[in-house]
Amino acid sequence: MSFKIVVGTKPNSIIPKIKSKKIYTANGAADIGKKYKKYFPKTQIICLVGEREFKKNFRVKRRIINSRPERIYVRMGKIDKKDIKLKKTKIENNSTNSQFNFQTKFFHFGIFGLYLSEFFWGKNLVEKIKHFAKVLFRNNWQGVSTGFYSILLSLHENPNSKIIISGIGMLGGVQYYKSNRSKFYEYSYRARVDRFMLRLLKNKYKNKLYSTDKEFSKLTKIELLNKKKLFKF
Repeated sequence: MSFKIVVGTKPNSIIPKIKSKKIYTANGAADIGKKYKKYFPKTQIICLVGEREFKKNFRVKRRIINSRPERIYVRMGKIDKKDIKLKKTKIENNSTNSQFNFQTKFFHFGIFGLYLSEFFWGKNLVEKIKHFAKVLFRNNWQGVSTGFYSILLSLHENPNSKIIISGIGMLGGVQYYKSNRSKFYEYSYRARVDRFMLRLLKNKYKNKLYSTDKEFSKLTKIELLNKKKLFKF
């Protein structure tokens, strides 16, 4: 059985000492992919990022460019080659609608489940209604976070592989890497959406997932990878 790895930027995350042909990184976790590739030089780095995050957060942009990925997968917008200046890196741009529609096949109730998930954004009923109305009016449906989306993409592109998840949490909080934006932008609301959608994830996908994080494993009921197969950068 082959493995593919998905990483986020949660501090003190454990990376599996397992060779993988691909490593999927969410936003600022691109530099973790770069470190992993020092151990396994033939591994392909696939960076997932939202257009706004890439263009507004220079720390994320710098980490992605410095990782020299084979591919950058863009959600909800477009990045031009001139923005990265990496000749060998392929950019795959996805509109808001296309990335949202992509998610539907992974979950019970499909698109209706994703629509419903936006009601989990917010602390109270007023916030929830305002948010849903805003998304509906702008037709700006995001769905799951980029970390969760990275898991979905790895499942889609590697149907015969097990997926190992490291550094992705679903409890929310501020960004794990420091930035001016992280002082006020936090992910608790989107994390609520993720937790709801995880309950709707079809078993044929969920059964392919492993985690290196005890907290994540306990929260999501995803199997914890054996400690003997782990190491930490």
